Amino acid sequence: MHQPAWGITITAGQAESGGHIPKKDLIAKLVVLFEQGRLKIAEELPLAKEVKAELQEFRSRMHASAHVSFEAPVGKHDDLVLALSLAVYHLRHIGEPSRIAPDDTLYPRLTDVWANAPDR
Repeated sequence: MHQPAWGITITAGQAESGGHIPKKDLIAKLVVLFEQGRLKIAEELPLAKEVKAELQEFRSRMHASAHVSFEAPVGKHDDLVLALSLAVYHLRHIGEPSRIAPDDTLYPRLTDVWANAPDR
């Protein structure tokens, strides 16, 4: 089962709508998965050190208007955090693959581990 590419827009909004996804929702899912021990960064990944550093530096900030933003500190990056959150978002919608072939074809599991996710 080959999955076509699809685009989303990360927003500061409150609800998902028509391909627009609030950043807070993407980050919240990462937090939950890390806290549950369901998501870990493998040490052997080429950018494992960088991903962990970005995750540790990533912050939420409350503005005077009561708006909460999620971002890296000034001068730091959050690209890998957002890439990870998008990968998790994608898996929530297609199911966790049992394997990925060399041509990037995703082979789904017979039981979708995300089917029982609280936000689904």
